[in-house]
Amino acid sequence: MGAAQCRCTPQQDLGTLVLVAKYPTPGKSKTRLGRAIGFEESAKFARNALVDLLHRYGDLDGLRKVILYAPLEARGEFEALLKEQKLDALWGLLPMTGGDNNIISSDLGSRLKSALRRVRMNPPEIRAKATAAATVATASETVGFIGSDCLDITRKELRSLFLRVSRRDCEAAVLPADDGGYVSLVLGECCPAAVFEGVKWSDSSTCVSQLQALTRNRITKVFIGESHSDVDEIEDLRSLHKRLAKLRPLDREIMGVRRTWDFLTELDEALKLQRKPSSESIAERGSVTASEGADSKRSSGAAQILGRGIKASGSVHLETGDAANPNIEEAQQQQQQQQ
Repeated sequence: MGAAQCRCTPQQDLGTLVLVAKYPTPGKSKTRLGRAIGFEESAKFARNALVDLLHRYGDLDGLRKVILYAPLEARGEFEALLKEQKLDALWGLLPMTGGDNNIISSDLGSRLKSALRRVRMNPPEIRAKATAAATVATASETVGFIGSDCLDITRKELRSLFLRVSRRDCEAAVLPADDGGYVSLVLGECCPAAVFEGVKWSDSSTCVSQLQALTRNRITKVFIGESHSDVDEIEDLRSLHKRLAKLRPLDREIMGVRRTWDFLTELDEALKLQRKPSSESIAERGSVTASEGADSKRSSGAAQILGRGIKASGSVHLETGDAANPNIEEAQQQQQQQQ
């Protein structure tokens, strides 16, 4: 028999991609990183990373694209950035509302709830921002959220999340972060805005907490993909530099990290990004750094989540991207014992 054919053609309307982004401003964005490399440099990194992501995902087939931006007064700056990059026809702009307009605060759930509801109403801000067959959004369509802190999610990987949810292989899909959060969440038409209630934000258990919130809303068939690193600290930046340095120039171009790589190359000369962290810095963090353990973490994202023991009000069927990994099978057994 031949290979199984995808039930979803490249022209299918897959839903809406929401990129959550804070405008790169010195002293107001990437402040933890700024304390290590300087606020001007951390803002430059954030801008280069954001532009790379906008280009990378801008022409994904079958998706409307919208930037959920903060702060509210940064609309003009985002409009200028999109026009400068000739992306204003591909990306819509939606202000972050429903909370305190701070991406990293504990009130993030309220703002994501508001965003999900507004996106499904297809407001003028995002209308016609589509490619291929993406048409008018409906009140129950698939919506995927992604942050601007992770440079490792490829176009293929992100599209595959939407495909899984759109063809109803699962009800939701998540990509965990190595620090316990998550870097992407795609919600199917059955997912209400209430899935963002009760989540512990900016916490080492954020991803587990989000999975619990999904099950409380009877979303029990969830795909968990590979874990990824986001960039918040200097060690995260070193780890990213190390990963990108291993790629061939053509592969970096295909991945869509040219601007970020050029910036890191310049920064490397001044700060020696490849320098290994001291034992003191490791002790302060309480664990090995991302650069030392990224490969093993990235290959077992689902095992990480399951291993923490998901205790939910109902049963949850977790589809993983690492199904053959014995660590996951062991974690699943532990989960069943706990239930």
